[in-house]
Amino acid sequence: MAGSTSYGGFVKNALTTLAQVFQVRTVMPSACVFRNWTVDIGNQPASGSCVFTMRIDFVDTAYTLTIAAGSVTGVYQNTTTSLNVPANSQIDYKITNNATASSGAIVAVSVQVEI
Repeated sequence: MAGSTSYGGFVKNALTTLAQVFQVRTVMPSACVFRNWTVDIGNQPASGSCVFTMRIDFVDTAYTLTIAAGSVTGVYQNTTTSLNVPANSQIDYKITNNATASSGAIVAVSVQVEI
């Protein structure tokens, strides 16, 4: 419904190793704006960050969320930027672990969707 706000979420109970990059995909049938990206994740190793990148139609965007090296278990958010998503776009997020060890378990990922 136009002018409404919804929340989309994915549960991804997994670890990301240095070599592993994985994605979760969905299609957005209506044009919308993504805001308030939230990630619930375990401890991040001291050696490197874990970067979440939102993608539109297989292309990385500047809409990212970085879990810094040495971050403790918790909920992290990108509340400062947003992403305009065209109708019928394939959306996915990429997770890249830049540490030399596995990241903490990714418990859940959610984003606010404004139509």
